[in-house]
Amino acid sequence: MEKKKINLLLGQIFSFLIIQFLGLFTGLKFFSLPVFRQRIFAPSLSIWEFFLAFITALLFITIFLKFFKRKKIPFKLLFYFLIFSAGSIVFLIWIPNSLISFLLVILLFLLLHFFPTVILQNFLIAICVIGAAVVLGGSLFPFQMILILLILAIYDLIMVFGTGQMVKMFKEMVAQKLILALTIPEDSKGLTTKISEVETGKGFIFLGTGDLALPMAFAISVLRFNLLSSIFVIIGSFLGLLVLTLFFLEEKKPLPALPPIITGAILGYLISFL
Repeated sequence: MEKKKINLLLGQIFSFLIIQFLGLFTGLKFFSLPVFRQRIFAPSLSIWEFFLAFITALLFITIFLKFFKRKKIPFKLLFYFLIFSAGSIVFLIWIPNSLISFLLVILLFLLLHFFPTVILQNFLIAICVIGAAVVLGGSLFPFQMILILLILAIYDLIMVFGTGQMVKMFKEMVAQKLILALTIPEDSKGLTTKISEVETGKGFIFLGTGDLALPMAFAISVLRFNLLSSIFVIIGSFLGLLVLTLFFLEEKKPLPALPPIITGAILGYLISFL
């Protein structure tokens, strides 16, 4: 295997693991806070409410992409909103001071504006993913998460191989330089590349936010009952991603990463009870 492809493989799997365990630690902190302690045994979200929110968000993004096609400012505002929302959640969990959390989010805005590099983008994506995963995992029981994950894995297959809508949507976002995915460069120099210079298939691969957030949310949901099971979920999802990457790294077309990741996560959860 070529050195550059090995670098892509290592970059993807280690980034995935690091973000998953950072999310797990944030989940532990989340459940330890008195204001959130009630969520441990009283999740506040139903499956139907989740899918209603998911469909609404999907329709919003689809309409947004179509209406604001070729207009960069609205896309930046959307990304800033995501950073503000998720960043505020993460910072409030670790630093329960609203003023400091707000100032840190503002700092992220300024960094993003003046230094729009791959490494900073990945840092911001990681924060967004962790914030979303903590909210979702902290609002659902494990059995609810399993049902949601299975449905979304099937949805991912259909949207990539069936309709191709997911691929089209992602390419449109990349064209607008709104990369809502972890960007993995083939060498360390790529980390300092400007986001405006990143192109699909040219020294970079991408790992979608859903591929990161959903197994993390499952692990956090499981965390309310058993830390070991959460670790098994992360290991299982990692192995699922590893299998996909090892067997299909040579593929030139986009592949749905969610099905193997979800399969590994659920198997890891079940094995933890043996």
